[in-house]
Amino acid sequence: MGPRDLLARGKQIHRVLLTYKIPVTKSIEFRIDLPQVMSYLYESPYDCVLAQIFSATKEFIGASSSFPERYTHKVDKGEYTVQVQVRHTECSRLELLTDTPLQLPKGINIVSGSFLTGNVTLMSVDAGTKKGMGLVKVKNKAYFKRYQVKLKRRRQGKTNYYARKRLTVQDKNKYNTPKYRLIVRFTNNDVIAQIAYSTKGGQ
Repeated sequence: MGPRDLLARGKQIHRVLLTYKIPVTKSIEFRIDLPQVMSYLYESPYDCVLAQIFSATKEFIGASSSFPERYTHKVDKGEYTVQVQVRHTECSRLELLTDTPLQLPKGINIVSGSFLTGNVTLMSVDAGTKKGMGLVKVKNKAYFKRYQVKLKRRRQGKTNYYARKRLTVQDKNKYNTPKYRLIVRFTNNDVIAQIAYSTKGGQ
């Protein structure tokens, strides 16, 4: 941020701006949520968290902040962009958020769209042939076929951190099992994103 963004004692304020492109296939009630980042207000380690939703024509749809369950927005079919600004006086604290996943509601077609977290991009199944981001089929597990994209992290962490996050579950079929899942795993050097879809009938 600029030189005018100073605290009373002259400390510089910095920000990270996370951008997520979200395709919506039907009208839904949408809520912006970054778990562990937007769950706090006075106890938050960050100076400020502000999220905004824009349509494909850059029309402002709504905003959200701490306690995201208070802010629900109804959106129609289309593609939307979510921008989340987080501020802090230390750049090192903000760099830890560059790979933060956005929690998505049911009803968003993650298979035919794109998913962005900070500087890391997951291409869709149709776009998986893009150079440098090939889509790879991996071994079946349970009732799901898995496709994954493996990306190198821009900044190598100091410790081997591993996490597995199920970001969304699509509509269920007649066997009451999810049709699609998006799973993102973080290691020290890589970000592995998997699109899994049900192999059982009744879809």
